[in-house]
Amino acid sequence: MRTTVTARAAVLLVAVSSLLWALAGCGSAPPRPSAQAGPAVPFAGCADLTGTTATTGTTATTGTTTTTGATTTAGASLPDLALPCYAGGPDIDLTAVRGPAVINLWASWCAPCRSELPVLQAFADRHAGQVRVIGVVSMDERAAALGLADDLDLRFPQLDDRDGRLMRAVERTALPVTVFVDRAGRVRDLYNGRALDRRTLDGLAGRHLGLVPA
Repeated sequence: MRTTVTARAAVLLVAVSSLLWALAGCGSAPPRPSAQAGPAVPFAGCADLTGTTATTGTTATTGTTTTTGATTTAGASLPDLALPCYAGGPDIDLTAVRGPAVINLWASWCAPCRSELPVLQAFADRHAGQVRVIGVVSMDERAAALGLADDLDLRFPQLDDRDGRLMRAVERTALPVTVFVDRAGRVRDLYNGRALDRRTLDGLAGRHLGLVPA
């Protein structure tokens, strides 16, 4: 009798051990990632970046503009580059962008960028329908850029330039860079100085795009 009980106990122990091993194996396998995994994109789409805006009566300066570390001739076209839109859809051909537009090159690792991005968002909100504000995430990882965008509540359209092609095309070596583009798609100024505040941004937009502060 004792031998039978002992045998049954041994069988039960083996069965319980097998079950626990199986459960442990299932629990150790990571869940299969969903097709929707990844940070949400808070930015507006890019579909309307290449048409004309509702702004009328704007003027722009001509001649040569001087920026930190380099000069550029006003009236040049935007570089012949196509960049992906963070919100999806077809790549955006920069030569097709029409202004007035303010294009800001930034990255999450750039301290002055973090300071001026909220200024640009507020500017975009004040001048909705008058001027396009476009961000170009430069030499940055998508997750890091989206994390900063969430922290700062950024919503204006963003292009992805992970290789820094636009930065090289405009011959700048430091971020942030802000490009002012007129209604015909011509560059009027490249600002590469200290972080923009409201007064500086309004002054540059007024001088180069004829935009009245709001």
